[in-house]
Amino acid sequence: MDGVIDWLVARSVRERFLMAVCFLFLVPVCVVFTVLLPLSESRAAALDARDDALALEAWVSDRARQTVGLSDLTEVARPNPIGSTGLEKTLVDANLWQQVSDLGVQEGGLIELTFEKVVFTALANWLSGQSPIWGYDIGSFRIEALDDPGRVSARIVLRPPT
Repeated sequence: MDGVIDWLVARSVRERFLMAVCFLFLVPVCVVFTVLLPLSESRAAALDARDDALALEAWVSDRARQTVGLSDLTEVARPNPIGSTGLEKTLVDANLWQQVSDLGVQEGGLIELTFEKVVFTALANWLSGQSPIWGYDIGSFRIEALDDPGRVSARIVLRPPT
C-alpha cells in the first residue's frame, strides 16, 4: 500500500484528477456489466416463461370449454379407433414422429404417448386436428413447460371409447 501511495504522491495534480475521473467512470460501467445486464436477461427469460405459461393456460382453457360444449351434443357415430399404427402415421404426417420418446399399447387398448421435448404449438395443432378422427378419447394428458422457450414435455393416454 505504501508503494501505491508513494506512486500517487509522485503524480501531478492533473494526473491524479484524471485517474480519479477514470476510476469514477469505470465503477458505474463495471456495475452495469456485472449486475444490471444479467438482471435484465433474467427478467426477459422470466417474461418469456410467463408468456409460454399463459399460452398453455389459454390452450387448456379453450379445450376445456370445447369439451363442455361437446357434452351437450347428441351422440354422434364415432369412427373406429385407428390403432397405434394409424396414430404413428398421423404423427409422421404432422412431422412429430421424431419427437416421440415412447408409444406403447397397454391392456384394454390404451395407448400411451410420451414426448420428452416437443414444440407446443405443433403438438396442440396435432391434437386439435386428430382428436375427432382417431376414434379415441383422451384418458389423461400432462403437459409441462421446459426451460427451452416454446417447448414442452407431454404424456397422453388414449383410451377406446366406451
